[in-house]
Amino acid sequence: MKGLQGPGYIGIAVALEWLYGHVAGKLRSQSTSLA
Repeated sequence: MKGLQGPGYIGIAVALEWLYGHVAGKLRSQSTSLA
């Protein structure tokens, strides 16, 4: 479990958070344009 601690794990967490926000924003913009 030592590999989960460090800059690599932080980078993955940041990438996942950015990806989640990007997808959520895209879905939100699509839903508003459809409404």
